[in-house]
Amino acid sequence: MLVPAEKLPEFNETISGNLSYDSMAKALNPFLPEVVIRTSTLNNDFYVYASSGRLSFLNLKSDWQEDFPLESEQRNVSSLSSSNTSLDKVQDYCSDYHRSLLAEKSHTASYLLDQAQVKIANLSN
Repeated sequence: MLVPAEKLPEFNETISGNLSYDSMAKALNPFLPEVVIRTSTLNNDFYVYASSGRLSFLNLKSDWQEDFPLESEQRNVSSLSSSNTSLDKVQDYCSDYHRSLLAEKSHTASYLLDQAQVKIANLSN
């Protein structure tokens, strides 16, 4: 979904079957969106981006904070979040091969989350 259809051949050539984190990061970097809001910290990320002017394209109402308080309860929290400590139990059910396969298949998501954290940190300073 990040790579435009017309750029897929170029993207596939760049990764050449190498799904490592570094390979995915290099290939995805040109397609990284300017705004990446993590669902785990949605409220905070939204406020940081909005106060920096990065969300001007949304044409938010001047009083948008009243409709979306910073400390409001998150409604989109997944019970299967990567931060959910019960996921540690996957160690009991998956072989080393399957754990490494899951990690490899998650490099795109990991890269996006890492980049979101960097973007927010840069805007917060």
